[in-house]
Amino acid sequence: MGRRLTRKEIKRKDPVTEALENFWQYFVANRRFLLMTITGVLIVLVLVIVGQRIYDNSVTTSSQAVEQAGKLYWQIAFADEETAADTGDETDPASVTPENAPDKSQRKNMKELQELADEFSPSGFTGTLVNYYKGISLRDTGNPEEAAQTLEATLAGNPDPEMALVVRLALAETYRRQGKYDEALKQFEQARQVETTNFPPDMILLQKSVCLEEAGRRKEAYDVMKTLRESYEEKRKENPQFASPLESQVRLRISLLEARLKADGVDLS
Repeated sequence: MGRRLTRKEIKRKDPVTEALENFWQYFVANRRFLLMTITGVLIVLVLVIVGQRIYDNSVTTSSQAVEQAGKLYWQIAFADEETAADTGDETDPASVTPENAPDKSQRKNMKELQELADEFSPSGFTGTLVNYYKGISLRDTGNPEEAAQTLEATLAGNPDPEMALVVRLALAETYRRQGKYDEALKQFEQARQVETTNFPPDMILLQKSVCLEEAGRRKEAYDVMKTLRESYEEKRKENPQFASPLESQVRLRISLLEARLKADGVDLS
């Protein structure tokens, strides 16, 4: 039998050990460069992770803010109906304000919505939506002047065209409720200039007709509806399957306006 190898000889002949020793010697000789490289890689990795976390938190915060604003709006909007159902009485929405609301939860919800809107300037996706909900909540609780100011500021934040259309129509409706018909009609006309596939243009004309009638311009309101009905007929010539979900409302409105105009002695022939 051969002689037994010493531990030193075994260590020298072990290729793994030799490789580890060589790596350690290289590391010691170049430790500054290696540490700088490793540190740089770790810093980049941390920045990526932190950046992604910040982005995720931002998206989550935005989504939660929009969801909470919408929830508060619906609670505010239906508070009167729920109270009326409980008491058997009806409440005129126009007479309700955050101060005299019959339901204390409505005042609480309005305060929470105000605080939420204060966290977001009326710009960007989240700020636009949160302030939009604030505006229509103010309008529906009998504060049209403050509602108009909120919606005007939201429009000034330059939201994307489709969101601007929604805010503009809310502003037009707010002006209409204030009796500011000229301002409302201007908003309806600007809204009609927006090209969108998500909002039916005949809805804008229907709202415009209502505004014209309330302004005492029944004949113009009638002409708007008549033109809209004719546009339906033209579209049906191109596509027999065409149908608008608002067509029945348009026809009913035309009939009502015709009756009122004839009662006023207006010749429609």
